Amino acid sequence: MADGDYMQVGYAHESQAVTRMTATGTQWEAGLNVRAPSMTGVIGSSDSRPGVWGGSQSHQGVYGTTRSGNGVFGSSGTGSGVYGTSDQGYAGYFNGNVRVTGVLNKGGGGFKIDHPLDPENKDLNHSFVESPDMKNIYDGAVQLDEEGTVWVELPEWFEELNRSFRYHLTAIGAPAPELHVAEEVSDNRFRIAGGAKGTKVCWQVTGIRKDSWAEANRIVVEEDKDEQERELLRLAEVTATTLLEEARLDVAPATQVPSIPSAEPPTPQIPRRPDVAPATQVPSIPTE
Repeated sequence: MADGDYMQVGYAHESQAVTRMTATGTQWEAGLNVRAPSMTGVIGSSDSRPGVWGGSQSHQGVYGTTRSGNGVFGSSGTGSGVYGTSDQGYAGYFNGNVRVTGVLNKGGGGFKIDHPLDPENKDLNHSFVESPDMKNIYDGAVQLDEEGTVWVELPEWFEELNRSFRYHLTAIGAPAPELHVAEEVSDNRFRIAGGAKGTKVCWQVTGIRKDSWAEANRIVVEEDKDEQERELLRLAEVTATTLLEEARLDVAPATQVPSIPSAEPPTPQIPRRPDVAPATQVPSIPTE
């Protein structure tokens, strides 16, 4: 067989759950080690099952690395391009910047940072602020002039981005029962009045996004789950161990699983849209 020729290493018949193949590399011990200097290392395809499936008891089930492209790329017409699940760890872990160009749906969220008072021993967690609207929040502090009024200047793009404004004012240092919004947002500013000269006022304005992307992808607050989503929920409840047993993967004991040497870490960068050939150009795996 000449260098670069196609080689079929395994074929799964309809009566078999999986075709097993084991190999030991000279540098890395792995079931399959593919090196492709300028091409895709592994292409997996299936009509109804995962295109690529990897499992391990203590290391990476699937490991992909590259110096300039995408370490792992997944694509699907109707399912999930990349699907991850974990019983105790993270279903997905990103060490670097993450960019989402579509809608991000989540069960909850927040930030975890080093605790400012005890960074070596504690973390500090905050939850995201949630809303059924695509709500933007703006705030600040101003001081009333001699007439007890002040104009609050907003960014020049404020009204292009937002609509349905709501206001909140708080006087600092003394009561201001007459404090009010004298003029609503117009020309990207609004006016506060009704307080004593020199009073410090904290203000907050919220708006709902009205840009073209937001209008085309408005959040549906309540909706029924479709059959596919109900199936995904059921799959999420299945443990990784059960999935491995169903696939009948022969995985070596944890003590025998070799470690994968760390690749030269790429410089963190915002993921970019990959240049992927059309589906009709992706080579299909020949059948027997």
